[in-house]
Amino acid sequence: MTKRGLRYRDILIPAWLLMASCSGTKYLPEEEKLYTGAKVETEAAEAVKSRKMKSTIRKIVRPEPNSSFLGMRPKLWLYMVADEEPSTRLGRWLKNRGEPPVYMSEVRPVATAEIIDAALFNRGFFNSYTETETEEKEHTARVVYRSFLHEQYSIGELTYAISDDSLWHIIHGDSSRSLISPGDPYSLNVLKGERSRIDAKLKNMGYYYFSPEYLLFSADTSAEDRSVALQLTLMDSIPERALSVYRINRVLIDQAY
Repeated sequence: MTKRGLRYRDILIPAWLLMASCSGTKYLPEEEKLYTGAKVETEAAEAVKSRKMKSTIRKIVRPEPNSSFLGMRPKLWLYMVADEEPSTRLGRWLKNRGEPPVYMSEVRPVATAEIIDAALFNRGFFNSYTETETEEKEHTARVVYRSFLHEQYSIGELTYAISDDSLWHIIHGDSSRSLISPGDPYSLNVLKGERSRIDAKLKNMGYYYFSPEYLLFSADTSAEDRSVALQLTLMDSIPERALSVYRINRVLIDQAY
């Protein structure tokens, strides 16, 4: 073998060993496995935009695994190679530039699945559910979240059952500006936005002590066409001043200002 060949071999072998050690699993406690992330799968019996929902679910999944590059985790390796409480400048430098390990024992798959289901429900996927599965290797583990999706519900008729006549005329009279449109996908965020919009309208009309929390939406999902009939009502007990209109009485001008 030539000297040139020896040089390449001598370089490649230490480089390979360094790459292997940079996976970060060498220094793991015996009872722990490194969490390498989550895999999101969706199954749908009806026409559902699975790709979009996968993206939504991925944003929900926590925690984030350790950062990696080509199978290596250099930041994790820097953190693990240093002492637990480094006393040297080099040790502290390694620790500060490193990344603490994310262990599988820190992951709560069932709780995360419940959060996913709640997010799906808030987007109109009322009958959907998520199952979890943990896939383990010698030193690592990941979680598979498998969501079973049904067709998303849409918004149906919106009616107003406001007991206060003055409020009814203001809210119903401004309904053409509503954020809620029949036929749109059901979304809890849209309902919250509509409550805030109405609250701003009422405050501009002098209802300074009104609050979005005093507006309630009741939903009926019994329609066969998967539409949600909405009814806007008021809370049973609302402070009297929240239903009172406040007007400007006197305007005083300080001429010395």
